[in-house]
Amino acid sequence: MAMWPRLALISVALLFVACSTEGLPEPAEAGVESQSEALSPDSSVASSLFVSSKAYDFAQNPRLLERIMDGPHGYFRFISEVFSRVACERLGARWSSVPMVNLHGDAHLEQYAITSNGRGLADFDRSTRGMAFLDHVSFGVSVHLACLSNGWTGKEAAAMQEFFRGYYAALEDSQMHPAPPAIVERIRATFTGDHARLLANAEGFMRPMERPRAEIEKAMRQYARQMHELSPELPPSFFRISKVGELHLGIGSALDEKYLMRIEGATGAAEDDLILEAKEIRELEELACIEDAGAEPERILTGHNRISYTPYRFVGFLEMDSRPGTSQSKLFWVFAWDDDYEELSIKDSFQSLDDLKSIAYDVGVQLGLGHPRGIGYPDSRKLPRALASYTKQLEQDLQLVMDDLASRTIRAWQEFCAEVESDKVNENKQIGE
Repeated sequence: MAMWPRLALISVALLFVACSTEGLPEPAEAGVESQSEALSPDSSVASSLFVSSKAYDFAQNPRLLERIMDGPHGYFRFISEVFSRVACERLGARWSSVPMVNLHGDAHLEQYAITSNGRGLADFDRSTRGMAFLDHVSFGVSVHLACLSNGWTGKEAAAMQEFFRGYYAALEDSQMHPAPPAIVERIRATFTGDHARLLANAEGFMRPMERPRAEIEKAMRQYARQMHELSPELPPSFFRISKVGELHLGIGSALDEKYLMRIEGATGAAEDDLILEAKEIRELEELACIEDAGAEPERILTGHNRISYTPYRFVGFLEMDSRPGTSQSKLFWVFAWDDDYEELSIKDSFQSLDDLKSIAYDVGVQLGLGHPRGIGYPDSRKLPRALASYTKQLEQDLQLVMDDLASRTIRAWQEFCAEVESDKVNENKQIGE
């Protein structure tokens, strides 16, 4: 991408506050001890967690830059693809004999969503088949950064013990149904079930589009046929678009092409309209520790069906022409919004360490159930046992890698902030000359 234009609206003072490193621990040194040579940190690998702000165009989404600079976890979310590569290079050789499983692919605390109908890790854009440690390490680093944000430094291992306890329990009992954590019920108690409010809020997120509306309507007719095959009682008019716009929410996916659509629903009355989101399906970087990096819908739809506690409604896909300057068409996966939906925030959602530990346990269960589900294996009972055995053998090594990559994520975030601040200072000097 071209170098991004400087953002005159963001003041130097704001940037220095947003990127304050006060209270952050020093990152681990490159020689941090590990239980095996294969896990000893490599400075060249660690440095690759840094991405330059100059490589992205934030001009159309300055809020994204603010969220990245607000704390290490926002930066961690933004570099999810880079992080997967580094984790794969650090651990891939150790897991080469473990069967591929269903991966969420971007497991972290702020992917945990709560609705009136369900809960758990959502957002399956990076779902694929691969080595289970990618989900373990990604979620573990998120827990580390959450503990840092909430002043619970030193409690990361206790929270991750709960994660692994849930993971092993689910591998032992594929039929378990854990009760929702107390934090989930507390958040649900604030829900209103106000459908009109959902519709109004969604319209507020819709932004002007580069694509002609006719292209989206054409693609939606294909999607409507998919839904009719699954549910013959749904006529094409159910999915007729009344309003549509681009969507710029998110962090890791903020620069992807996304749309919000208000559709007519069961009747012509506005009261039963529904909101659909269409998200671009991107190819993943080809890594030795993942099996499918393609942009085909099956990668996402399979992961969603096998890992989600409660699947989204009206899940399907649509295809649209490429934008000017490209030669290939784009695929998007589609799902409906619920009336009430809240994603966890590492800064605002947790009232105590127990809240964090209960979510860690619940995510461990979700991944323990979802990782082996539907995976072909000579004996379906052996795959969960093999996963449990390998994970227990490597759990201490995994903890060390989580510690190290969390520290290196903080360091990379600090470098990112320093680069942005330096560019802003230089710009202001040029303006003043």
